[in-house]
Amino acid sequence: IFTRIARNSVLHIAGDYEAPGYWKDRNGIGKSMNETLVNDLNEAHADVSGFMLLKIDLPDTYEGAIVSTEVTNQEKTTEEVKRTVAMTTQDTENIKAQALAKIAVINANATANATMVLNKGSGEVAFDEPSTTNRLG
Repeated sequence: IFTRIARNSVLHIAGDYEAPGYWKDRNGIGKSMNETLVNDLNEAHADVSGFMLLKIDLPDTYEGAIVSTEVTNQEKTTEEVKRTVAMTTQDTENIKAQALAKIAVINANATANATMVLNKGSGEVAFDEPSTTNRLG
């Protein structure tokens, strides 16, 4: 009697869910089955000490479709992450190029200023003094 009640309780709840739910919400379905099983067996004056949803037999077509959907979702997520990585890498390269360009301008200005100071110190004819303001864009 207890086996029949338990089987009917579990099958009753099993029918309330669509096949993908068993893949995505196994814990929730197991909890629902446990609650129904406890209630139904309590009416027969039996106590349930535990319930574990260990194996779910879905038709191969359902299981294959669910696996295929999950693989597609994972591939989509992977491509989105790859795109984000590529964009971040490109942004980093752009920042690096801008910094290198600024460094080149600073070094050129420093070299020009050093040359002017050396020329003045040695008494050579000075060229027009370059602007002391640094234009870094």
